[in-house]
Amino acid sequence: MKAALFGVACTISLSLIPVSVSGATVTIDMEGIAPARRITDEVSSPIFKDGFQLSAEFGHFIDADWRDAGTIRAANGSDYYGNDTLGNLTLTRSDGGPFSILRFDATDVYIDSNFIPNLVFEVTGALAGGGAVSTRFTTDRDFAFETFEFDASWSNLSEVTFVGNTHGAHDSIVVSAPVPVPAAVWLFGSGLIGLLGIARCGTTDSGNRRV
Repeated sequence: MKAALFGVACTISLSLIPVSVSGATVTIDMEGIAPARRITDEVSSPIFKDGFQLSAEFGHFIDADWRDAGTIRAANGSDYYGNDTLGNLTLTRSDGGPFSILRFDATDVYIDSNFIPNLVFEVTGALAGGGAVSTRFTTDRDFAFETFEFDASWSNLSEVTFVGNTHGAHDSIVVSAPVPVPAAVWLFGSGLIGLLGIARCGTTDSGNRRV
């Protein structure tokens, strides 16, 4: 009988525990935000893409083929976000949940006479449970986009901010968000635990029965 009650208790208590598993990675590639061969005006409203929200301060989303007044821009075959002021680019999940950031691509937005080698990209992150992380990445002297990797401390985040610099170009932000286990699946699994407890009770009682 005790084992049966234990099994039922497990079923009830475990079904109340929220469970999630690691989700597949998502690449936020900035595609389709800027008009073809154009650049957006300075962005002030949030952009929603792939389940995430990008909030920019005075930056622009730029089509890969855009040129202006003879100025040559960075290009990696896809659209990107570029700063021309010190405004930040902030990344959050659209539903407010936690996420991890794995890597992103960056370079100088200009590749003509305005090109700045060794451009510093500062990134800060707010942890969902409190606290913060931060790091800096420095580009090389080549104007091609580079991929910068984050370590394992950049997980369980509520927000990531790419601190504004006057020439930064950002693209292909790779993130991962936990996916909740569907309630029906979890209740089914916890129900099996309860049945195992009841079965154990029957085995124990029969083993202790006098002949």
